Amino acid sequence: MRRIVFWVSIVCACDAAAPKSEPNNNTAPAAGSSTAETRTETAKAPATPPAALVLPTDDAAIDAKVKVSLGDCRAGDAALCVTAGVAFEDGAGATKSAEHAAALYDKACSLGHKVGCYNLALLYEDGKGVPKDFLRASELYTKNCADGHANSCNNLGLMHEKGRGVPQDDGRAYELYAKSCDLGAAGACHAVGVFLEQGRGGASRDVSKAHAKYKKACEGGYAKACDKLQG
Repeated sequence: MRRIVFWVSIVCACDAAAPKSEPNNNTAPAAGSSTAETRTETAKAPATPPAALVLPTDDAAIDAKVKVSLGDCRAGDAALCVTAGVAFEDGAGATKSAEHAAALYDKACSLGHKVGCYNLALLYEDGKGVPKDFLRASELYTKNCADGHANSCNNLGLMHEKGRGVPQDDGRAYELYAKSCDLGAAGACHAVGVFLEQGRGGASRDVSKAHAKYKKACEGGYAKACDKLQG
């Protein structure tokens, strides 16, 4: 459940109760949900430098648009680094390569693009194109979340809930889901509802507030929340 069509940018989502789905699906927001990103989004890169990643050559691109995106990326257009990264990740107009995608997302992230940082974090979590590294993913999510990226807050919350790369901490997970929900991630609102319904993470059990969060999540397109309301 992750993704908005390229040629602009991508976003993703994850479920607070289960591992995230494969990246880059053009679907409605899911638990730790998402909204479309714009070219103007910026974020500082995390302090920890990533491993050296090499940008692809023009020969790796098949579609003329991807070649243009590659050239503009090298010239410093962060959004087009993301565009090219998605093309390589999907094998759409370019030779499919998670390694090339990671290098392009890394470049976008270094230029301050939140979606580039987010997509790179997803690859580190999944070990696609880069070694699996939950710590590196958590660093990317942490910085992005601080800068107001809803899905990064959600994914970091999921990592804390599951204890992946960070200490298991329901209280921190609840805080992050709540922030993600406030930033507009429908699936994160569902996660907040679950915590409220169960009285987890330091939240006082409150079925009425949980219902309100499920309603918000359902209105945002998250099907599990709609099921909760009908159950």
